[in-house]
Amino acid sequence: KQSVRALELSEVVAIGVVELEKLRITSSRAFVSLLVTAAKAMGPQIRKFISLGLNRVWLHAHDIPFRQGEPASCIYITISGRMILAHEDPSNPGKIQKEEVAGRGEAIG
Repeated sequence: KQSVRALELSEVVAIGVVELEKLRITSSRAFVSLLVTAAKAMGPQIRKFISLGLNRVWLHAHDIPFRQGEPASCIYITISGRMILAHEDPSNPGKIQKEEVAGRGEAIG
């Protein structure tokens, strides 16, 4: 089992299926540009995408936006701060098996 929590004050963009599909239909060029931008470290261009109606989410240290096994409703892209992805040991619920850190420009979810 995996959970994600903010290690520090973090700003992420939550891009839901509806928003992505709307963007894909209305502007394929913007859609592709978003995907390319998301794969790189976030810069000024992400501000343009946010203005298109993407949901910015602010997380404080230890906030948990989702847990492993929950249905995904969006993908999160870290704009600032760091997120920790904690994987639970399946044979020992509650015990963390390994942790990964996701930083600026990385997608989680």
